[in-house]
Amino acid sequence: MQAVSPQMQLLTEKAFQYNQDTSIYWLGSAGVLINSYGTTILIDPDLDQIQIDGMYFNQRNGVKMFQQVPIQMEAVPMVDAIFYTHADEDHIGIASYKQLAQTGSPIHCTQFVKNHLIANGITDNQIFAHEKLDTFRINDLVIEMTLADHPWHKNKPTLYDYYYTIDDCTGYKVTTKDGIIWHPGDSILLPEHLNERPVDLLLIDFSNDPFHFGKEGAVQLANQQILAELIPIHWGTYESDKPCFNANPYELKDGVVNNKRLHILGIGEKYTLKK
Repeated sequence: MQAVSPQMQLLTEKAFQYNQDTSIYWLGSAGVLINSYGTTILIDPDLDQIQIDGMYFNQRNGVKMFQQVPIQMEAVPMVDAIFYTHADEDHIGIASYKQLAQTGSPIHCTQFVKNHLIANGITDNQIFAHEKLDTFRINDLVIEMTLADHPWHKNKPTLYDYYYTIDDCTGYKVTTKDGIIWHPGDSILLPEHLNERPVDLLLIDFSNDPFHFGKEGAVQLANQQILAELIPIHWGTYESDKPCFNANPYELKDGVVNNKRLHILGIGEKYTLKK
């Protein structure tokens, strides 16, 4: 049976306001909100959703969703930055990025994603394209881009005449006052992932798909990052038979060393990063 996330918790304006800590909220799928002492960033915030007869669906493709999104995209205020790891629709959401762009929030991504956004009407000067492994700042936060390799289009050569190169996708490390948060993005497990310096919180994708870490790769990375707290993402959001949506975080407990560091959140639930 497909795993479903715990009960959704609605986000309020408070989640975007100044606070005295570093808070992380899982938005469903691979999306997160990080609020570190009032500096707010969104990573892969796909909030596309419609409601029909009490059920929720992704408005882009009609896929049923288990729960309501934690915040309507129209209610999201301007943030300090929006990061996109790659251009897959379950990470950017065409309705989401068009709505969120209206807030005036700066967008950071790879050149491939920038080209995609511009082709769909987003203003060029709002988007900052970065080369792989770039480092930059958002207020007091240091952002480091990490390698990601997600060439899933190779699986469907009759449908696509391209596939993502290693320049087109990225992960993000966010260094805050309270520690380092790492969102690796969608990727196969690379040797470079296993050689990354220790982080304090790993947003772990363990989707059971050949172009994702998979359970085995996710456990290997989690145990390499032995001191990191772990929040599973990319699961429990869509009712779908696609392997990339069908991961079960409860199955990680047997393989992860010190599995008390595995925090299975509900969509919209707050996690506070401890120093």
